[in-house]
Amino acid sequence: FGAALRKLRAEAGLSQAELGERIGVVAQALAKYERGVTEPTWPVVLRLAEALGVTPNDFKEPPADPDPPRAMGKRK
Repeated sequence: FGAALRKLRAEAGLSQAELGERIGVVAQALAKYERGVTEPTWPVVLRLAEALGVTPNDFKEPPADPDPPRAMGKRK
């Protein structure tokens, strides 16, 4: 959630303080959400989505690939 929030906020050109003011939370709370220290409540997620012009699903981060592709090439 945090990395997606940070990316979407940056794309919107908003500081944590500006976004916090729009949704009624302090900048420190947004910093904690972005760092993954705490998770926002559902009502806050909805306000974040509205303020950023996205849907709540846009905050989902893609799952980590447990087996990343390996470089193709000849073995020595």
